[in-house]
Amino acid sequence: MKKLILSALLLSSPVALAGGYQAPVTGPVPAPRPAMSSHAATISIPALPLNATATPTPAQRAPSTVAVGEPTPGRPGPASMTPAQAQVFLLTAPSGTSVTLRQTVQMQMELEDVQVTGNAAKEMSEADIAEMREMFAEMSKAPAEPTELVMSVGKVFADGSRELVMSTTTQMPAESGMDDFTVRVIQRVEADGSISDTRFESDDAEMQAAFANMDGLDLSSMGMNDASVYGMQLTPGFSKTNTSEVDMQALMGGIMAGAVAAVAEDDKSQAIAAEIADGIKSSPLVSTTKVTYTGTDAQGRHLFRTDSAAQPWKMSMNLGEGEGAMNMQMEMTDMVSAQQATYRTDGLPVRMQDDMTMRMKSNVAMDDGTMSMTFRMKMNSLVEQVGQ
Repeated sequence: MKKLILSALLLSSPVALAGGYQAPVTGPVPAPRPAMSSHAATISIPALPLNATATPTPAQRAPSTVAVGEPTPGRPGPASMTPAQAQVFLLTAPSGTSVTLRQTVQMQMELEDVQVTGNAAKEMSEADIAEMREMFAEMSKAPAEPTELVMSVGKVFADGSRELVMSTTTQMPAESGMDDFTVRVIQRVEADGSISDTRFESDDAEMQAAFANMDGLDLSSMGMNDASVYGMQLTPGFSKTNTSEVDMQALMGGIMAGAVAAVAEDDKSQAIAAEIADGIKSSPLVSTTKVTYTGTDAQGRHLFRTDSAAQPWKMSMNLGEGEGAMNMQMEMTDMVSAQQATYRTDGLPVRMQDDMTMRMKSNVAMDDGTMSMTFRMKMNSLVEQVGQ
């Protein structure tokens, strides 16, 4: 259970990272079991991040392209004010300052198409396909419990940099026999608004061990920081655009190794994890993020809009050998998201609304048969300060 939560946490980017908060996906999206063999296993298709996530080392991440000072259509551009004259948005809240936020997520899933060939066509009836469609529809009906997030400022250093801490507690069902646990995402926001360090922590021993075993991933180079609002020029219409390329093959292999290492009880489970990681082949994930400052509201709070889009992305996974071996291919054909965010003048967020749409295709080949699916996911997330 914790391994699944960890994978969803990292792959879905459920963190409020330096003003680039991404709405979390509550868990992996399950792919229905192919009715082809008694050996078939259920595969989980992870929901992808709204922006690019982490890369193993800074050298493996392609340089981002940054265009600043782009005026929003219909608004005056920032040409009349130089960066030296304009104010910039910074994290200035003192140590110990915190904001409690409540997040609600609504997700809609639609199975658009199912194609079966070979043995799969012999074993899967129209009723089976109808049941699969209903399963996807049921995912949309399942109520999501609100989640509380705490954004706070940790240490303040002599050079003016500050730790921005996002903390969230996962409550485990009583029947699971597991204790609740907290995960913290800690970033060091420099005095100029840049991000110099990112790390994960948890009060749960297994989760902390998983984070410790992920030392092959350079978290400070996460592409999700491209959505950071810190350092933005406070001129309405001012924007910055980042294009990031992420080595998803190394990322997913690192996550798998770290997650399994934390819960593995014997050498066999470690070997299985290594086999899965070696069987993953993935193209880079390229995404473009544009952040625009749109002004202030009636209370003088700062308003930002973030628009993101990802290029098509593919991944394949080979599991097992001989009889019962399975090959799975996934393709994200399109993904776009838009966010409206409100921040206090001291740099902490009080409201964020995200809308994301993604379409994916999957193809599972096993026992001389294939099953291909195309599905669409829409996710709406609203985060608001508690008690405001």
